[in-house]
Amino acid sequence: MSSVNVLIVDEDDAFLAELKEIFDGDSLFQVMSCNNFDEAQQILQSEPFQILLTELIFANHDGVELIDYVRKQLKSDMLVAVLTGVRDQYSQVTVLNHGADDFYQKPINHRLLRTRLAALTRRLRYQAKGEIKEIGDVQIDYERFLVIRNESKIELQKKEFEIVDLLANSPDKVFTREEIKKQLWDDFDEVRNRTIDVHIRKLRSKLGDDFIHTIKGVGYRF
Repeated sequence: MSSVNVLIVDEDDAFLAELKEIFDGDSLFQVMSCNNFDEAQQILQSEPFQILLTELIFANHDGVELIDYVRKQLKSDMLVAVLTGVRDQYSQVTVLNHGADDFYQKPINHRLLRTRLAALTRRLRYQAKGEIKEIGDVQIDYERFLVIRNESKIELQKKEFEIVDLLANSPDKVFTREEIKKQLWDDFDEVRNRTIDVHIRKLRSKLGDDFIHTIKGVGYRF
């Protein structure tokens, strides 16, 4: 998957500046931000986003209205998460019932926030895909976590399947080990490059040596 477009809406300009600094140069996320409800509506009308991260409390509106705007007026299935200082369970239940996909409370560790957004992104990867996708002589079965090649059904572990899906959906792109870790592991800082190599080796033993190519000194390509 190419980079994921994220809109962050919060009235705290210092908080937005902090997040911008955190996500600048991130290979997975392209972040845009605004500090008021009306501007958020205008941006959402004109720009394509995969994730909306919004505060719950605004001067003249609330985050629930923004969620309703996304779901009912834009009729968008973008992923929506609320990041707020509001702590009561009623608010959490309300936003989830209105179509939010996740709810985070401030203050939140920056690494944890990125991890939670990365988890949403993995969910996004499987949205709107058919049960079976064909790429060349390979069929990827999303319902059963299978790869079918030469009429053989090959069962994969979850992480192996995610690697196949990531590489196969950008067949001309060379993925570095760092990119693979950041896109597929929550605790990517703890994952060694050797872990990626081991998964690739297992995939080749199951799918064939020609399935994933090594680009020496760079990474892997479907």
